[in-house]
Amino acid sequence: MTASGQYRLDSQSDRTLLLPPNIKPVAGSTQTTKLDLGDRSTSVSPSARVALCSIHGSIFALAPERSGKRWEFQAPSVIGWNTASINEEADGEWDVFLRQIAKLASDGCFAKGIGVDAIQQRLIEGMPLPAGEVLRFYYSLGSFGFVDLHAGMQIGVEMTQTASGKKPTVNSVLFSIEDRSPVGVKLALASSRKHLRGGEKTMVSEVLSKFADYPFLRLFLEQGTTSSELARHSILSGAKTPGDRNQMTDCVLRKGARECASTVPGGTRILISDGVISLLSTVTINGHAAQYAPGTTLSQILDEKTGYKQGAALQTVTLQRRFGPGYATVLFPRNSEMASKLIVINGDRIKF
Repeated sequence: MTASGQYRLDSQSDRTLLLPPNIKPVAGSTQTTKLDLGDRSTSVSPSARVALCSIHGSIFALAPERSGKRWEFQAPSVIGWNTASINEEADGEWDVFLRQIAKLASDGCFAKGIGVDAIQQRLIEGMPLPAGEVLRFYYSLGSFGFVDLHAGMQIGVEMTQTASGKKPTVNSVLFSIEDRSPVGVKLALASSRKHLRGGEKTMVSEVLSKFADYPFLRLFLEQGTTSSELARHSILSGAKTPGDRNQMTDCVLRKGARECASTVPGGTRILISDGVISLLSTVTINGHAAQYAPGTTLSQILDEKTGYKQGAALQTVTLQRRFGPGYATVLFPRNSEMASKLIVINGDRIKF
C-alpha cells in the first residue's frame, strides 16, 4: 500500500533533514502536529485525560485533545534543528520523553492494542529528523549502544559450548524478530531446524524458551574498551512491559550485565553472550529481502548491487519507507552525496 505524500531529504539548511509527508514549514523552533494514536482510552475518564496523560517537555511534548481521539505532538521544526540549543538537548530529552510515553501507557492513557513502539513510530512520522540520526529516533540506537528490536530484524547469536575433556565449540544461530499480537515482538528461528547441529539445537530451545513471554526485546551491542570496567559483552534482554525494559537498561548501564543477571527484575530476562550478538535489518531490494547492518546507506547498497553503474542507478532508484498503514516514497537530490546521507532502515523498499 502506498501512502499519500512523500518524504523529502532537505539539505538547504545547516543540517540535512528528512521531512515526512504532510509536514509544512513553520516560523518557530518547534511545531505541533495532530496525530491519531488510536481510539480513546477507556481506563482514564475524559475529564482527567488531559491532566493525567500529558507530557510537557521544552522540546518534545504530547497532550490529548479534550474531545476526539487525536493528540497534539510538539517536536523541533526545520528551524529548530538548526539551533544549537535543540541540537545539544534533543537526544537527552527524547530519551526522557520515550520513558514518559511508557509511563502513560502503563497508566492506561492509550487504547488497548497499541504498543509503545507503534506510538513511537507514529510520533516519528510527525516530525522532521536529522538524516544522520534516524537510527537514534527509530530504534534508540545511540551512544549507550542498545537498540530496540522490531519485526523484520534478525540477530545472530554466538555462544561457546564447553564439554569436559573436549575443545570448546562455538554455536552460531540466526534468529528473526517477528510481530507479536497484540503488541511487541517475538523471537523465531530464521531457518529450518534440520540444519542445526546438536549444540545449536540446544541453544535455540533455551533462547526461545527464555524469551517466550517477553514481548519487548532490546539488544545491547558489544562494547570494546581499554577499561575492563566499561567493556561489555553483547546482551539480549526481554521485558514484559516498556517500563520493565527501561528498568533493566538502567541496571545494565549502572551496574553491568553480570550483576544485573543475578538480580534481574521479575518482569525481565537477560542473555549474556560470550561471543557476539550481531544485528541486521531487513530491506526489500527489487522484490527480494536482503539483510544489512544498521547504518548502511542507500549509496552503499547501490555500490554493492550496481558497481560502476551506480550513477545510472541513482537516476532511476526509488526508496520507499513506512508511513501510516502504507509506504511513502523518499525524494532526494539524485547524486551520490545525498544517497550517502540516506541511511536505510528496517522495512525500507528499494527498486532500481
